[in-house]
Amino acid sequence: MSWEAPVLGLMLGVGVLLGFQGFAAMTNRALTDRLRKKGMWKLNAGITLAVVSMIAILHVSGG
Repeated sequence: MSWEAPVLGLMLGVGVLLGFQGFAAMTNRALTDRLRKKGMWKLNAGITLAVVSMIAILHVSGG
């Protein structure tokens, strides 16, 4: 079995999870501004990780 599929799938899952956590923190009005700004970093990291893994999946699968 190839190692690319599980690693890229894990990257995609972690990226989506980070994006969701970041979006939830940004929209939570109960948090301070400092914590809401930290949520923006999680959102950006999650989106970037998800996009990179999707591009890598396309290259690995030959699409």
